Amino acid sequence: MNHCANFLILTFWAIVCSVEVLGQSNCRLDLTAIKPVVNTNLAKVEEYEWDPDQRMEIMLLDSSRLAIITQDGCMRHHTKFQLELFHPLEKSTEDQWIQTLKGFIYPLFEDTDSFQQLWTPFIESFEQYIYVYGTNKPFDISLGSQDFICYVQDIPHQNPAIFIEQIGFLFKEKIRIKE
Repeated sequence: MNHCANFLILTFWAIVCSVEVLGQSNCRLDLTAIKPVVNTNLAKVEEYEWDPDQRMEIMLLDSSRLAIITQDGCMRHHTKFQLELFHPLEKSTEDQWIQTLKGFIYPLFEDTDSFQQLWTPFIESFEQYIYVYGTNKPFDISLGSQDFICYVQDIPHQNPAIFIEQIGFLFKEKIRIKE
């Protein structure tokens, strides 16, 4: 009985490990090719650091705000944006959170091509959703092939923060439409 149980456990782990290896070989995102999201020549930040091993960007926007961007993925490209505020907002209102988000996004992306295509519609959607969901409740925003999971943290005795996870599906083939 003991040998049978051991055999079943080993078989189970062999299947789990092979599925994991198969999943990795089918990845559409080369993690070694990930580059920083922020163009440091255009971004307006006080300090900046890129860690290629962790695929993480850390930026001090000013003395009261820290931004962290991490990237990961396989079948989808996950980019997580985190804005930590060192002090609570004077008034925790939806309008204040919208201004805080703009103060996060604008210095990083305002002078980029993606600003008009992605970030402008995202900010417009965020403005609508924050009024519906408020703080401390996650909400989703879908824009074309990009999905965003947003969470505005406003909990007493914790640093206020905005968390955004951008998820982009990676197509296996490049599709071109002939005109």
